[in-house]
Amino acid sequence: MSEFSIETDFYPSENGSPEERATMADVTISRGTEVLTSVDDAWAQSVRPSVRVACYPLAMWLADSWWRLLHEAGAAHHREQSHGWRMAHELRGVGGGFLWPRITFSPDGERVDITSRPSRRVLAEPLRFLSDSSGSVSTRAFSRELERFVSSVIARLHARGLKSSELEALWAEVQEERQSPANARHRALEAALGFDADDAPPELVTGLLQLEPVASAETVDELANATSSAASLRKQPWEVLKFVDGALRGGGTPARFAPPLSGSANVEASALPWQRGRSLAKHMRQALGEPSGAVSDASLETLIGAKFKTAPASAPLGLAFPSSGEHARVYFRRVHPTGRRFEVARLIGAHAMAATNSSWLVGSDAATANQKAQRAFAAEFLVPIAELVEVLGDDLSQEALERAADHFQVSPLTISSHLANNQIIEPDDVAALV
Repeated sequence: MSEFSIETDFYPSENGSPEERATMADVTISRGTEVLTSVDDAWAQSVRPSVRVACYPLAMWLADSWWRLLHEAGAAHHREQSHGWRMAHELRGVGGGFLWPRITFSPDGERVDITSRPSRRVLAEPLRFLSDSSGSVSTRAFSRELERFVSSVIARLHARGLKSSELEALWAEVQEERQSPANARHRALEAALGFDADDAPPELVTGLLQLEPVASAETVDELANATSSAASLRKQPWEVLKFVDGALRGGGTPARFAPPLSGSANVEASALPWQRGRSLAKHMRQALGEPSGAVSDASLETLIGAKFKTAPASAPLGLAFPSSGEHARVYFRRVHPTGRRFEVARLIGAHAMAATNSSWLVGSDAATANQKAQRAFAAEFLVPIAELVEVLGDDLSQEALERAADHFQVSPLTISSHLANNQIIEPDDVAALV
C-alpha cells in the first residue's frame, strides 16, 4: 500500500471538451489505506469511494500549482490562509465545472499534510463528500504520485489521438525547470513567497538568494514562508528584506543563548516536527529541575541570555542571529507579556534544535516543519500537557481555561491550542473556547 495514490478508472464520455471527454474517470484519492474521495451520491442512491470527474483539469491544476504544492507552507492556522494559497492547495480550486472533494495539501518542507473534510448536503448538489481525516505523507511519495498521475493523463490523451495539449506543454516546462538546480531554486522561492511562476518580483527573489551565503538556504526558506504566511507581509513582501538588511546593520536586543541542556540530543531527528519539539521540551524541563509548574521569567532569561520583558518589539517576525562569538542579536515581535514568553520559549527551542550555534533563528506564523517544532516545544515547555490535564480535570469551560492560563502564565489560546494538538479537544473547538 503506497503512502499516497490517485487511482483512475477511465470510461467513455460525450460531454465536455475533447480533453475532458478523453479523460473522464472514476478517481479515487487515498492516503495509505484511507480513502479521501468517498462520496454519497443522492441521485444514484449509493456511497462509492471515487468521484466522477475529468482528469484533464485536475492534471492541469497539479502541473500549474506544482511548485506551490511542494514549497508554500502557508499559515499555521487554516482560517488565516490567503485566497491565493487556497486556490493553489485546496482541490476545490481545480474548478472546471466539477464538484471536487474538500482535500487540502499543505507542505512543510519535510512532509505534506493532507486533510479532507466532509461537505454539507446542498439541495442543488447531488454529491456529499464523507471523508473527515488528517495525516501526512513524505514529500517524495507525494511528488512521485503527482508526477505519475500527470504523466498518465498525458499518455491517455496520446492514446485518444490528442497530442501537443496545453497540459503537455506546461508539464514539459515544469520538468525542464526541475532539471536545472538554479531554476528549481528560483521557482521554489517564488512559491514559498506565495507567488505563481514568474509572478514574484525578480529583485525580491534575487535579494533572498543573496542572503543564502550569510544565513543558509534553510533560513531563506523560512523568511520566504514567513512572508507568505502573514497578511501584512503579503501586502508588502519587500519588508522582510528591508528588515533583515536593517538588522544586519545593527540594533536588536543583545542575547547569549545557554548551551543546549543535557538530554536534548536524545530527540530522534526522524521524528515528526511536533514530536521533536515536545520531546525536547520534556528533556529541558527535567534538566532545568522544573518538571512542573510555570517556568519562571528568570529561567527564560537565563536560557536566552537577555532581559526579554523590557526589550522592544518592532519586528515583522521573530529573529535571532549570531553577532560575535557566543553572542547574538534578537528581534521580538510580540508585545503582550504572555505572547512574549511564548516567543522567547520558541527561540530557546529553535536554538536547541539548530544545526550549529551560528544558525539564524526565525520565528513566524508559517506552517513549516521548523515552525511546527518551535510551537510544539514552546507549548510543552511552558505548559506540560500531563499537568494541564490534571489542573483542568473534567472542566473545559472558558473560566477553567483562563485559570489554567494564569497558572502557567500563557494565553488562553495557548491552552486551548495545546489541548487540540494533543487531541483532547477538537481543533474546531479552539475558536469557541477563546
